[in-house]
Amino acid sequence: MGIARNWLENCRKNHPECKVAAIDSLPARLIELRAKEPNHVYLRDTTGLISVDYAALSYCWGTGEKGVETVTAKLHEFQGEGLVIDDLPPTVRDAVRVAETLGLRYLWIDRLCIVQDDEEDWARESSKMCNIYEGAVLTISADGSTSVWDGIFRYQDYAAMEYQPFLKGILVTERQRHKDLETHISDKTQPLHVRAWALQERLMSRRVLHFTSNELVWECNRRCECECRRQSESTYRRLDPRLLGNMDKVFSEWRAVVMDYTSRSLTKDSDKFPALSGLVTKFQNSMRQMAGSSDTYLAGLWRSNLVDELAWKTPTTGGRETWLRNNPPSLPASDSKAPEDDADRALNLVMRQMTINDWRRPKEYVAPSWSWASVRGPISYLGCVPPAPVKSYIDLIKTNLTPKSKLEPNGQILEASITLRGYVARDLQLSAVQGIYTAKDGTDFAKEIVFMTAADEYFLEFAPDDPAGVVRDYGGDIYSVALLLLGSRDILLGRPVMISGVSLEEVRVSKVRKSSLGLEDSGGGGSLPASEVEKPSSDSAEIDQDLREVFRVENDGIVPEGEITRWSSYLVLAPCSDRANTYVRLGCFDTGLRRVDREVMEGVFRNAKREEIIIV
Repeated sequence: MGIARNWLENCRKNHPECKVAAIDSLPARLIELRAKEPNHVYLRDTTGLISVDYAALSYCWGTGEKGVETVTAKLHEFQGEGLVIDDLPPTVRDAVRVAETLGLRYLWIDRLCIVQDDEEDWARESSKMCNIYEGAVLTISADGSTSVWDGIFRYQDYAAMEYQPFLKGILVTERQRHKDLETHISDKTQPLHVRAWALQERLMSRRVLHFTSNELVWECNRRCECECRRQSESTYRRLDPRLLGNMDKVFSEWRAVVMDYTSRSLTKDSDKFPALSGLVTKFQNSMRQMAGSSDTYLAGLWRSNLVDELAWKTPTTGGRETWLRNNPPSLPASDSKAPEDDADRALNLVMRQMTINDWRRPKEYVAPSWSWASVRGPISYLGCVPPAPVKSYIDLIKTNLTPKSKLEPNGQILEASITLRGYVARDLQLSAVQGIYTAKDGTDFAKEIVFMTAADEYFLEFAPDDPAGVVRDYGGDIYSVALLLLGSRDILLGRPVMISGVSLEEVRVSKVRKSSLGLEDSGGGGSLPASEVEKPSSDSAEIDQDLREVFRVENDGIVPEGEITRWSSYLVLAPCSDRANTYVRLGCFDTGLRRVDREVMEGVFRNAKREEIIIV
């Protein structure tokens, strides 16, 4: 721990950017480490304390037995008689030793400093997460521990790498692999990096001492250092106002935070908003620093950036696979006596696949359908580097959001809705089925297929937010749904550009024709040459001028070697079953790379009008 003491002392002495401004309030309670008995710690009320140095712990609770935690019946006992250190779970016990070794008198740990069976206390203290972790002198991060029973200390193989002496000025040694901190975090190699709560705990902390499975790593607002000395570099702090610069960058960083956050796991779905509330406060503070005022937070979205915020989509293939690897679904038991009949075998395959895929939607209400928090697992956004501004085609008319507790305005919510005014294409016919396919190796597999048709002319296949749920709720019949145009952006392809989060792999947009066999796709999954797509007849309704601008892209000649492609984003909405004139979101998709996409969408929206629509 000597190197950790040196890191901390050097940072406190020489890093002005790691000092904290005045904190509004302390946590209600702290654990006092050096008090009456040397083998005890005591829970202390912070009322009357103005400023104290304390460490905070970031760790995985894990499953199984909870161990010691503060409940109402034990509160006064823990304050008066204290807790025997040896009776604490190993991770908590090790955190006490670390804090003591670093010369700190107080420690904050959620399981002891929040009364776990008191909803009001939990709501009040969880709303202070931004201040708690930012105000801590140091956050002790148990990266390599899977639960409170694992402890913090373990063999550090990176730290054990030997340095070879120089021979005549030349060092010849075997190359040794070394993952740096950011790689560990992005690859989710450490148990704590899969935990959703840990994201805000790290990003809000000024200094973090990471106990990884390989070595000790220091991270502060200036430097990142590792125990083996092979990493020593400046730190990129995502929420540093000096790096954000303007509101567009703030919103871009928020979307990056959401994508990271949704790729992590929560034991309780109801924690979706509380586990992010500290970061919401942090972003609001950054907005005030730059713009003089904060933006309105709406169930995971920001009002001033609503088009980009609403256009979240299903995860990339890699994101989905990583999530399922870290959160394996419960597989139904296989029936060794299953019938060999083809129809029964197909039914069993479909039912098994629906059971496996039925993980996306929480069983309890967490968020409105238009919020990414309404689904489990990772999401994605359409992104472009260099950035391309978005033109909005919606107006926010009204919002309604009821928090569960007034003490935690950014925490759990009871209900929420938004009323938007925009271009709505109605009377599209939705079909949702489970298709059975045969892989190259000969094995059969089931896959959800969800598509819409419009006026018996246009075909749109897309990936819903919850494919299994849409097949379950809308399969077996045809339902009328609507499309809402969110916005568009122009991307110049004649220069180096990187586009991410595109839903093209999940979207097919094409012209169809009626035949004796039903609807045939004449677009080859969206590959129909633009010259072969029937143009709307001259006697059809004239499309609104603003809509014409969405679907007609003219190269203005400014960059003759380049080509402008216009990407547009759409929400798929279904009528709410128990509320009149109210809709729920089924999904979102982008089109624009192919000219046929724009021409087909122009046909779909030919009779669209601007109208108000309520989404819950």
